[in-house]
Amino acid sequence: SDYLYYSKSYNGWLVAPTLANDRCYMFVASTVRHPASIVGTWALWNGTHWTYDKRVGVQDCTPRRPYETRFHYNWDRGIKTTEPPKAPPRELTPEEAKALQEKSA
Repeated sequence: SDYLYYSKSYNGWLVAPTLANDRCYMFVASTVRHPASIVGTWALWNGTHWTYDKRVGVQDCTPRRPYETRFHYNWDRGIKTTEPPKAPPRELTPEEAKALQEKSA
């Protein structure tokens, strides 16, 4: 299971395989109190660098235990976690968005 939780140290929401550890696969800078209210661009760690995708969002926020939700994303378990990105997300260029769309098709 992966966990979606808020990190005070990074002022944002993380997706990671364990709790109480700021190493993650995904990150979004947002201080909202409930993950369904997140509006922002998610950073996704691909194993070597961060990429950004506006299409990523939170759909199921039913708590299972305090601060824990199941993450519904088919993630490659071979990718190691890392610290959230230091720089704020940037907009994808039209070329990057097209390449990402073609890659996911």
